[in-house]
Amino acid sequence: MSEELEPPSEDETGRAARLRAALARVDGQPALLSLAERLRRHLPGDDRFGDPLSTADKAPSSLVGRQMHELNAERPSLLREIGLGALQSWQALSESTGRGRGDVEVTLLFTDLVGFSAWAL
Repeated sequence: MSEELEPPSEDETGRAARLRAALARVDGQPALLSLAERLRRHLPGDDRFGDPLSTADKAPSSLVGRQMHELNAERPSLLREIGLGALQSWQALSESTGRGRGDVEVTLLFTDLVGFSAWAL
């Protein structure tokens, strides 16, 4: 038996609209936004993560960072700052463990001095 879902009542719709308006006010609160920006400066990694230069590569964190930066780019957003801070930390952590850097060229230098092995022994 399948039951059909009833549309939300006017009361439920009104509560959802009030909740959405309250979240939008918190998201744009200048004091909270300033705090989030200051906290991002102390996180590991690039504190400007999200701008086009810091997300130009093809790493997954950069791709998500570009998308998040473009989301509501015309107005400051607390949620965007928190998300970019999480991505910034993820990128810094993955780079510190050797991931995300691609192929790194290494040069090795070897010399053989005539008679050195016999002298050292």
